[in-house]
Order: sequence, then structure tokens, then C-alpha cells
Amino acid sequence: MFFYVVGHGVPTGALAKHFQHSSQTISHYVNIDALGAIDGTHIPTNVAIDDQSHFRNRKQVIMQNVMVVVSFDGLFQYACVGWEGSAPDMKVLRWAISRGEFVVPLGKYFLVDAGYANTSSFLAPYRGHMYHISSFRRPGNGCYENKQDKFNHRHAQL
Repeated sequence: MFFYVVGHGVPTGALAKHFQHSSQTISHYVNIDALGAIDGTHIPTNVAIDDQSHFRNRKQVIMQNVMVVVSFDGLFQYACVGWEGSAPDMKVLRWAISRGEFVVPLGKYFLVDAGYANTSSFLAPYRGHMYHISSFRRPGNGCYENKQDKFNHRHAQL
């Protein structure tokens, strides 16, 4: 049901009719498997001179990569801090999983951006298609060029 909503942008009422369930049941099951979103950000930091080369990002700024997991109700579920600024988001996530610090329950998933791999536990947008909300602001009715653009728009909205 969740993919039907995201992929087709169907309102709950139409979804209830299509799947022959109440709107309350539909809402419950659409929201039950997606636990939240994961993203990384780079934050300026101060480190010892000997460590600065590791924390220098591609723009030559001393930064640390911070990955956070946030539920859809806006609560932080997990944070991984202290990674050097040149570390890719996926490397930080793999590290957290490998250490057992971050676990995704079986059958559940998190929304992630294109900096992460698309797996059964992480739902990423289509690569090579528009993604950011500002990309979809067009004059007129804002028609999508294809299904991938529509999926990416709904993904970005979530």
C-alpha cells in the first residue's frame, strides 16, 4: 500500500476503496513499515592539527560527517557523530550497522537520500531523476515527466 501511495499519489479515500478497507486501516498500514528517515550532514569542527587532513572535505573545510535517524514524529532515534568530513554517508551507515549500534527491524525500512544504497531496509530515490522539492516547482499543473519523477517527488515530500 505504501508504494501505491508514494508511486501514484493516491489519496487515502481512493486507497480505501481500491483495497476495500477503512481509511483508518489504510493509514495505519501505510505508516507502519516506514520508520522514519536517515540523512547525513557536515558540521564544522575543530580537531588537532595532526587530524585535520582526515576531516577536510572536498571543499577543503574542516568538517565532521554526522548521520542522524529521525522518526516521522520528529524524534531523533540514533545519531552517529565524529566521522571525518570526507567520509561518504553510506560508509557511516555501514559502520553503525556493523557495530550493532543501529538495527533496522525485519520488514521495516527507513527513507534515505541518494547518498545511500537502496536495499530492503533503506528506500532511496531513483538516481538520475529530479529529487529535491525545489526541482518540482513548475508553472502550470506540475506534470511529471515519468513515474520515477513522481516517485522521487513523493519520496522527497516524506
